[in-house]
Amino acid sequence: MLLPLIAALVWWLNQTDDGGMGELSEESYAFGIEDTASVDRIVISNKVPQRVKLYRNKQGVWQLNGRPIRKDAMEVLMETLKRMTMRNFVPENSREEIIRRMATYGKEVEVFQGDECVAHFYVGTDTQDQLGTYMLKKGAALPFAVHIPGFNGYLSSRFITVEELWYDRQLIEASPAQWARIEVKCEDPAWPSFSLQQKAGIWKPNGDEAGTNGTKAYIAQLAQAKYEGAIVESDGIYSRKDSLLALTPYWQLKWTLEDSTSHELKAYRIKPAEDAADAQGNPLRYDPDRMHGILDDGRMVLLQFYGMRHVMGGPDALSISIE
Repeated sequence: MLLPLIAALVWWLNQTDDGGMGELSEESYAFGIEDTASVDRIVISNKVPQRVKLYRNKQGVWQLNGRPIRKDAMEVLMETLKRMTMRNFVPENSREEIIRRMATYGKEVEVFQGDECVAHFYVGTDTQDQLGTYMLKKGAALPFAVHIPGFNGYLSSRFITVEELWYDRQLIEASPAQWARIEVKCEDPAWPSFSLQQKAGIWKPNGDEAGTNGTKAYIAQLAQAKYEGAIVESDGIYSRKDSLLALTPYWQLKWTLEDSTSHELKAYRIKPAEDAADAQGNPLRYDPDRMHGILDDGRMVLLQFYGMRHVMGGPDALSISIE
């Protein structure tokens, strides 16, 4: 949708005697949306093509493809939609180049309140001082430099078009009430391998008659576990995903739901930074802080040992501090 609009604008600018300024209305550079609380759908797309359709469900939860999304990213986007305002007009000798770059790198944003599209605009590249971003409202003649007053930065990165970067980083999206079985395996004897089964609402290690406080604590920790970040196609390591899957995982987590569907996370050690060494000066074989993870739906993620320590340690490690 961007290319026809941009081509028409370039032609229009070249044909206008006054350099394209024409008669500007405030509407052409009023970018902020006052009532963001009523926004329930946002569509962001680019020419890659990538397209995300964010929507608020009946429970008021923002989702993408039926999955919950990151609250922090959504809060930043809503703040941007509410507070962004025109910073300055674009110099006449820069307009055509800005529009051409918008055609190549731009993003299209549509914002809805119910069935009404309350904002439709294009996000271009950032200003040279990186304190603003060029934007163009649909139907307007000219682009403008847009910013958030008091914020020293650009806005283009807030309009994310990569699905994986929107998803909530919860490791297991289903609630513990829906879990039936947990299985953990690790190649390293420093971390335990074990399984847990839910029976009549009580989690029990296999073969045991009753659960422990450590077991309860473990389920609570697993329900809160998050990965550090998504690894996407533009990241260099992503090309090694198939090679990693051909290896034996360092650590595996498998969870089976009450409907008998199973899901799995496979984790792999990462090579350390060049010249990395331990406290005694010995070269490190692996990164001591992070692992790469691959979920059964194909997503590749980054895992922190620190963030995963309770999940990897198992119920026995947690029972020490609780019982």
